[in-house]
Amino acid sequence: MKRIINVVNYIFLVLICSVLFVICQSYVVLVILIFLLSLGVISILLVKYVANRVEVSVEMAEGMVDRNQEFPIVFRINNPTIIPVVDLNIICSYSNNFYDFEEKIAISVPGYARGEQVVKLPVKSEYVGVVNVNVKEVVVWDLLHVWNQIKTVDVHKWLVLYPIIKDSVSLDLNRYVCGNDDTEESIKVGNDFSEVQNIREYIPGDSLRDIHWKLSVKKDELMVKEHTTMSSRQMSIVIELFEDGNYSLDAIVDLAYSLCMNIIREGVPYTIFYWSEKSGEIKEKIVLNKEEVVDCFCEIFHEKSYNQKNKAREGFNYLS
Repeated sequence: MKRIINVVNYIFLVLICSVLFVICQSYVVLVILIFLLSLGVISILLVKYVANRVEVSVEMAEGMVDRNQEFPIVFRINNPTIIPVVDLNIICSYSNNFYDFEEKIAISVPGYARGEQVVKLPVKSEYVGVVNVNVKEVVVWDLLHVWNQIKTVDVHKWLVLYPIIKDSVSLDLNRYVCGNDDTEESIKVGNDFSEVQNIREYIPGDSLRDIHWKLSVKKDELMVKEHTTMSSRQMSIVIELFEDGNYSLDAIVDLAYSLCMNIIREGVPYTIFYWSEKSGEIKEKIVLNKEEVVDCFCEIFHEKSYNQKNKAREGFNYLS
């Protein structure tokens, strides 16, 4: 609406000056008329020039961030030209893929000549998952705010928001009493809970921890070690990425994360199973330490939720 008003005002000024020049035949009015017409043309050309050269980057917090913890999204707008811009708009989206949530954000700042504008946007999320920030467009306005030039960009950053570990979520490990314990197992297989069963070519999605680096160098291609668990004390945790529209998935993941962390603190290894909606198959990850718990849930947070109950359970039963 504001743009329309500015356009009408500009045209009105040009028409008034044109009428006055016809009536008065004044050189002063002619100069003003030429100035107004030139200003519009020059303004359009300058906007195109600046828009082609302006640069935008996004920065987000590094490391682990918990839910309800405030973190900044930093936008850096760099104008390398000698031409200042009165109004420069950053059009971006803020989304969480776990819940199909997306919000549009528009940031308006001036573009200083040969300068950088830094905008910090504090954000806090109530829900876990992967927060995506994607800058899609940069809109540069002319001095009169009549004309703009849109530059399409693709600047993307993401951040994983983890649940807060609750010590109250635990499991009675006294029932976990069969077979070798972790110490006996470690002595047998060299500080690991598994032994190599087979070596095969790398498949996208395989853990980097399983790559056989020496053999990969010899064969000039990535080779992966397949493990078989030796201990009879095998614990499995099946996580359903089920979402019914009421954010039930958030409660499921919150409980599972605390349970997984608290069990691994006790030195008990286990395997996490979950249904991957992206690949259409059951995924399994052997977990031996806290870092692998974090890595596994990072992969889970990049998955998509589903509204059909017991998908992971049915896939797990099929494997069993």
